[in-house]
Amino acid sequence: MFSIKITRRQFLKWLTASAAAVGMSQTDLLKLQNAFAAGPTPDPTMPAGTLARVIWITGQDCGGCATTLLNYLGNPADEDAVLGAVAQGAVTPIDDIETLYPLGGDGHVDIAEVVLEIVSIEWAYIVMAGSGDVSNAYLASIVEAGGYVLMMDGAIPINNHGKYCKIMDVPGDLTAQASWPAVATPYVNVYTTTDTTNGVAAGQKRTEVTMAGGALWLANNAAAVVCMGTCNSYGGVPAAKGAVTGAKSGWEWINQINGMHKTIVNVPGCAPNPDWFIHTVASFILGTLNLDQTLDHKGRPKLTSTAIYHVDQTYSFCLDCPRRPSMPGPTTLLAAQKSAAHPNGQCLFQVGCNGKLNAPQNNRADCPTRKWNPFEDHSKNNWCVGNNMPCQGCTDPGFPDYTSPFYKQPKTSV
Repeated sequence: MFSIKITRRQFLKWLTASAAAVGMSQTDLLKLQNAFAAGPTPDPTMPAGTLARVIWITGQDCGGCATTLLNYLGNPADEDAVLGAVAQGAVTPIDDIETLYPLGGDGHVDIAEVVLEIVSIEWAYIVMAGSGDVSNAYLASIVEAGGYVLMMDGAIPINNHGKYCKIMDVPGDLTAQASWPAVATPYVNVYTTTDTTNGVAAGQKRTEVTMAGGALWLANNAAAVVCMGTCNSYGGVPAAKGAVTGAKSGWEWINQINGMHKTIVNVPGCAPNPDWFIHTVASFILGTLNLDQTLDHKGRPKLTSTAIYHVDQTYSFCLDCPRRPSMPGPTTLLAAQKSAAHPNGQCLFQVGCNGKLNAPQNNRADCPTRKWNPFEDHSKNNWCVGNNMPCQGCTDPGFPDYTSPFYKQPKTSV
């Protein structure tokens, strides 16, 4: 007999393939996975080398936050110490991760390894294989244990008792759990089944959970809350003028309105660069995220220069924009496009670019230097302005109302 050392990702990959071969359902697979994997012990401090347990819920959004995160590809040469450590596999208890399982044979760390071996995403309907009562009952057990990180994207609608956005239906009466916060009760519906719909016997208690109620329930026992994207960080498009759902940001709903006093970290952007999110979560795991120094009174990152905001309070990304030499630029989008005379294109300020915007609370994202769409050689090839799209100020708390109207020269940004 001899033993072999495999990663959690390899185990799940082989388990999934084996389950498919014998005709197991996704529900059966989840039961088997839970039986084999006890999971890391919840620890609110989450020291280096410990998997961070993550619960991920989604409210009113476009799906862009999940899409951008799933396109993450780490760069081992990243100048930022945290992002470089993630890409080199240093933020994981498995020392030889890349030797054991080099992705694509090239050793790159991508989002698959992040969610399986750097953090442990315990429940997220967007990326998990299981669904239904097995998954949701498992979620309830994690909440009772506590010590996880709650990750949210999408705004939280609170009008009509939150019924504009329902996120799950859980077996049992959640309001009877010890972890249940009373403030969440008006935003869930506890009912008794009357038939055998979907295989559920009549006479059982169930809880229909809205995003408003779920956010409060899950935040109550969480070690920290990460709000991904502008909709959950500030309200975003769902909270714009004329909206009827009463959409709120995570900080507004959890701390300001309901007084839960939770540690909340905002990673705004529509959609945010995946590096910004990975940097934030990895910093928390490593214990290098000094919340007292890093966040302002609304949970906004203010000192992390390579995450979302530059340290320099007067920074605008015009300073790094390759179109800057042509300021103030032409008056039409067509005239601003790349040409032989202007290979980088011309300044988009007169057609609505908000790159100069410095208030409220600044718009100091590193979009022009970090960019999106990584290739396997780690190079990133584009960003909004590079694609002839005026910056809409999507990382700003006032987006979209403050930065509107789009495609017209800003009146309040200079």
